[in-house]
Amino acid sequence: VMSVSADWIKNKGKVVDVKLHLNSDSREFLVIPFSDLVCVRGSEQTTAILATPAAGMFGSGREQLQALIANEVVLNPDQDLKQVFTCRFDSKGEGPFSLRIKNVYKRVSGMGGSVTLKRVAGNLVWNAGLN
Repeated sequence: VMSVSADWIKNKGKVVDVKLHLNSDSREFLVIPFSDLVCVRGSEQTTAILATPAAGMFGSGREQLQALIANEVVLNPDQDLKQVFTCRFDSKGEGPFSLRIKNVYKRVSGMGGSVTLKRVAGNLVWNAGLN
């Protein structure tokens, strides 16, 4: 459904910044709620925060604004999204860093032009091995 990789990871103690590549491997629009992007370091977990919206992150400025208001990442078919996320932990803990994506949804068109979301993947884990 999708793949994840990273350009870089910066461990700053209680804060970890990561530049991710999120790739839609399908021919469908994928949606990931921000609350479903979970940073893990050792035994500690926190929700990933969008660091700075990149220009054109979600296509047009209007699409970008709608996605930010909706608090979700939207991947267009065959899109390679490059975005910086920040993970704020309670302590300067140590251990391997990973990103867990709890749910990935696809948009499904319904009757009358309605759009619903259908879960297509879950519990995807990307391990960085950062200590």
